Amino acid sequence: MAITKTFKDKSAKDIQEQRRVFLCWREAVDCFTSEEKLAELAHDKSPRIRSTVANNHSTPIETLLELSHDQDEDVANAALKNLDIRNKNDIKPETSLDTSEGPVI
Repeated sequence: MAITKTFKDKSAKDIQEQRRVFLCWREAVDCFTSEEKLAELAHDKSPRIRSTVANNHSTPIETLLELSHDQDEDVANAALKNLDIRNKNDIKPETSLDTSEGPVI
């Protein structure tokens, strides 16, 4: 009888953890999740959640830099890929609008 209860408890805990991960994943994948929440989710115990945060294009650069050193290789690679994409898409102005350099011609 005790063995059966242990299996039932484990199953309930597994289901509860799966639900937690799913709810966190929904926030981590959403591009409208706040930067603060994404930074919080970046510390989740689940590599799946951290990887999803690393793939989210709304994740702050500081958080991506932190995730790029994650112990899970997939998480770190996802963060590095996101940083690389942002770096390649960074538009650099050809002329400066800083008036301290004189007029822009």
